[in-house]
Amino acid sequence: MELYPNQKDRAVAIHNLVNFEQIRALSLEEESEIDKTKTVVVSIGRIDYPKHFDIIPQIAAQLKDKMDFNWYIIGDGPKPLKEEVLRAIEKFDVSKEVHLLGSKDNPYKYLNGANVMAVTSRFECYPTVVNEALSLGVPVVMNDIPVASEMLSPENGIITDYDHFADAIVAAKSLKVEFVDGNGIILKQLEKLMK
Repeated sequence: MELYPNQKDRAVAIHNLVNFEQIRALSLEEESEIDKTKTVVVSIGRIDYPKHFDIIPQIAAQLKDKMDFNWYIIGDGPKPLKEEVLRAIEKFDVSKEVHLLGSKDNPYKYLNGANVMAVTSRFECYPTVVNEALSLGVPVVMNDIPVASEMLSPENGIITDYDHFADAIVAAKSLKVEFVDGNGIILKQLEKLMK
């Protein structure tokens, strides 16, 4: 729109459809790895530079003074990056709180048991996992990147920086998410393009 302002009225962003019924069905499967006796924080994604999972141990160290919790990282990545996260876990002394679970065929059953979904990404295009979490009633804490304000409202999540991430997790735990399925709007946008 900046480069071609005369085309501004013809430009529209259309997000991906999400199969919320399937996500909800998969979320009901049994899992035994999550300890629900404490607050459950979940982060899902590939262990790589953009996701910034290596910041999680530092945030977790701050969170230790505020609540009892377990933070589960679901995803895999190159060995050097996983080792970087493991070194940070040791450095910040959070091995009892931060757990790397690796890739899972069904991450939704872990997400369904969460009190908070944490998105620590340095940058993102439009992370589907945010809508997946919200569809399960899980509030989201997200790093202050451009897409965050497009995805979250004060009712369903908190946008913050890394320095305040731990406080945001504490606050987000009490949010009552009211999810709105946007698939109908997306389909109408697609139909309009087809005309």
